[in-house]
Amino acid sequence: MVKKSLGLAAIALGCSMGIAVAQAPSPPTPSPSHMQVLKALAAQHAATTTTPGAAATGSKANLTNLTAKIPLGWNTAHATNCGWFVDSGGGQWFYILPSEGGIIFEINNSNISQGLQVPCGEGYFISWFVTDSDTGAYNQTFSYSFK
Repeated sequence: MVKKSLGLAAIALGCSMGIAVAQAPSPPTPSPSHMQVLKALAAQHAATTTTPGAAATGSKANLTNLTAKIPLGWNTAHATNCGWFVDSGGGQWFYILPSEGGIIFEINNSNISQGLQVPCGEGYFISWFVTDSDTGAYNQTFSYSFK
């Protein structure tokens, strides 16, 4: 009797997990203006990248002037309006459009994107350490547990 009960419990658990996965929300679709920004960034990235499919990070302080420099060192913003974008070369971008403006992104690096998704769900503060003010490339992130 115990074996039957364990088997039924395992089946019920498996079914409930399948239902939970099926109900997960899909990532938001970028607005047309944000899609233009993402495509422009992808074109910039394609023009400067020597290895197709290479992982990269970047950030911009201003969405209307993508050539403006971002300050070196730690930058902080609210992680809101996050999503995924696949460029024409197949590069997978995870982006954050902070409520303060600008954009933070990573390309082809699932470790960074998984870490950045955590604060995005709640709109928490996130900090990133910029090492190149032209591209906004960063090498560290820090997620806060408050807004």
